[in-house]
Amino acid sequence: GQSGSPGQLWDDVGHRTSITAKLATGNIDLFGMTSFDGDEDQDPQEIMDTFFETSAYASAKEYIPDYTRWIDLALSYNLNTSIFLGWHWATYNHLLTTEEFTTYNEFQCGFFFNSVVKELRQMYPYTQILYICYGPVASIMRQMFEDGNLPDIENQIGPKDESTSLFTDDARGHAGDMMTDMMGLVWFQILYDPSSNLIERYINRITTWNKENVYNIIEEGLVLNEDYNLKEEELTPESTTSSPTMEPSQQPSMKPSMKPSMKPSM
Repeated sequence: GQSGSPGQLWDDVGHRTSITAKLATGNIDLFGMTSFDGDEDQDPQEIMDTFFETSAYASAKEYIPDYTRWIDLALSYNLNTSIFLGWHWATYNHLLTTEEFTTYNEFQCGFFFNSVVKELRQMYPYTQILYICYGPVASIMRQMFEDGNLPDIENQIGPKDESTSLFTDDARGHAGDMMTDMMGLVWFQILYDPSSNLIERYINRITTWNKENVYNIIEEGLVLNEDYNLKEEELTPESTTSSPTMEPSQQPSMKPSMKPSMKPSM
């Protein structure tokens, strides 16, 4: 929620002090932040219409300091700290059709990438900045539920049992247990790029969710993120040289990979 945005965490003395104490150990090598605290009164359709008319994303420069203050603080204690940024899904999604929900989530992925992530990568060419747009996982699962293809989920919204509900409330639309797990797997794959065998073992031996669903959700979620980060071996020699002119897309980072061998054995 808004209280967890970079700007509000910084302004909250208690939270800032607690986070600073952890960074001050010098042992933090991966520091993550979510989306900024924007104007919730803005009409999503109006924002998208403006983009389609102008082919330009709205500026987010007023929110850049919310991120740079934290990045500067983290780097002051460990210059090798990597940063990752995450973008969520639309709130009050019950007011949107599934198609509208999907369109808006994917649009927001591109907005945050172009207006914030690229800007920060240009400002910090020596620092690895990863980006995870996990909102589309909610879109994928809502579409599957609507199509009757999500057997583990009984309700789109139902706080009484988070294990069988897609969302736990109709306001923020907090994720139920399955959605939380699926987003966690997408995060894990992008941040750590584990071998396909590791994820395959999880799907086949550990998860209690429908295995086919888990595979499809992770695969689709990673496909939607694949252009936001590059694997180190995919970089050119020139792109591995840190310089102020380094293109944001050349940041040394990890591109998710899902291989056909990860298909679950039923």
